Amino acid sequence: MNNVTFGSNIYCGPSVLSVLTGKSTDFTAQVLSRVMGKSNITKVSVPALLQSIDLLGFKSEPIETLSDASLFATFHSIYNKDGLYMIILPKHVIAAEVISEKVQVCDNHTKEPMNAAAFARLGQRCVQVFKVETKPVILEVSSRIVTTLTGLELKVERVTLWSDGKENVSCRYMTYFNGPDEVASFIVQVSALNRL
Repeated sequence: MNNVTFGSNIYCGPSVLSVLTGKSTDFTAQVLSRVMGKSNITKVSVPALLQSIDLLGFKSEPIETLSDASLFATFHSIYNKDGLYMIILPKHVIAAEVISEKVQVCDNHTKEPMNAAAFARLGQRCVQVFKVETKPVILEVSSRIVTTLTGLELKVERVTLWSDGKENVSCRYMTYFNGPDEVASFIVQVSALNRL
């Protein structure tokens, strides 16, 4: 968990996104602005926070907690589940991090992580809790050109394998040749491309 990196926006939504991502509140406010379609970011909705988390390269999963429990009871229910959390309170949002059964919190008021036991809002009702994790970076593992010749019809495809195991086909091209000599010449050219 990071300290809040304040820009000119000092509200809780951009501040919590700053704590979770390490970006400035001005940057996270720009992302919220894009999601919400307005330029002045003060009050934000939960869906806007979740969309912004996604755009910032993180994923969020709702966590089952005690219904309408206090923040203290919520911390007690997650204290043994290491990770970053975004916790929605009535008219406020905070970030929490659990490491080895120690809970720290941070928001636009604390400005930096602090022990949750000393947090002033422990008696406040908790509305929702989301576990926040970095999305895995998906990289291109390999790419190859696949050609299929059927009579005088040639189909050329680029097949890409990604680090998450998925494969996709792009750059499809199909052509018809006038004769066998034209086909042979084209195959030589595609073979040269395949070696790149």
